[in-house]
Amino acid sequence: SLAPTASPTFDADAMGCPDEYVPGAEYAGGEKVAVGNLLYECTAEFAAFCPLRTPGEVPEDEAWVSVGPCTGTIAPTAGPTFDPDAPGCPPEFVAGTPYGGGDKVAVGTIVYECSAAASAHCPHRTPGELADDDAWTEVGPCTGTVGPTSSPTFDPDTPGCPDPYSPAIAYGKGDKVAVDGSRVSMCRRNYYAALCNAGPRYAPGTGLYSDVAWVSLGSSVGSLQC
Repeated sequence: SLAPTASPTFDADAMGCPDEYVPGAEYAGGEKVAVGNLLYECTAEFAAFCPLRTPGEVPEDEAWVSVGPCTGTIAPTAGPTFDPDAPGCPPEFVAGTPYGGGDKVAVGTIVYECSAAASAHCPHRTPGELADDDAWTEVGPCTGTVGPTSSPTFDPDTPGCPDPYSPAIAYGKGDKVAVDGSRVSMCRRNYYAALCNAGPRYAPGTGLYSDVAWVSLGSSVGSLQC
């Protein structure tokens, strides 16, 4: 007979458990989450469904693969940001990367900023190649590299709200708005962000397809009082 092989496990001694799964959060192929003390990995082929399916709830789920048990936690690392007052260049433009409104990239020693109004085109247009490009705006020259700084976060315990949603404003990936004066919604950070400006059917909180374009932070991180 053949002895059974060991079940796949996550090295808890080296890294601990990743963050708990949050419905509606943006997950990419290869990202890992925890549900209790079980570890799951988002599959690249069905990554679009990872924000919509809780790992372990659907038998033979194609979006999440069970990796094994884990213990402990992983401390988050700071994400890179571009500080225009500091020397150095942002990362080089990479075609196909899901850039959002306000993201900055370098092409050689020139810095460009992705326009929120046309952010859906930013992953597919190389900055500087098209005359009068509405997706990328030239910011100016740069030298060297930019070291990582802390990623901006939304603190639900801090008083106040973002500006109310307005159909007249062009929203980009990660933009937050107030809905009904007491809840906060965020424009998704993937290709569905283009739908944040697609009319009343996709309006946060009220549109028939609101959940496709927007993530309700009120339902995922607790009640946010404005």
